[in-house]
Amino acid sequence: MIQDPSLIVSEDVNGAPVKMGEAVKIVEASEDGSIGRRFLGCTGTVVGLVYDDPGVQYPRDPLVRVRVQGVGEDLFFVDELEPAPATEQVAKWGGALGSVT
Repeated sequence: MIQDPSLIVSEDVNGAPVKMGEAVKIVEASEDGSIGRRFLGCTGTVVGLVYDDPGVQYPRDPLVRVRVQGVGEDLFFVDELEPAPATEQVAKWGGALGSVT
C-alpha cells in the first residue's frame, strides 16, 4: 500500500508565510495562467496549508487553501497571494477544509 506523504494543516504553523484566518487577495503571478479566473482579484480567507513534500516544503513553502465567499475554495502558491487591504472584509474563517461556501 502506498501512503500519501502530504501534510494538510488547518492551524497556524510557525514559519509559514500566512496565518489561518488571514485575509488575502488572489493575484496573477504565473505565466501559464493556472489560476481559476473566477478567483482572480478576489479577497478570501486562508483556511489551510498543504505540504505535498513536507520534508522539502515545511514550514515555509506550502500551497495555501483559500476560501472565497460565494466562489469556493482552491489552492494557491504563496506568490499568487498578497495581503488584503485593511478596508476589505471577508467572512470569518470556519468549517472543515473540504467544504465550499
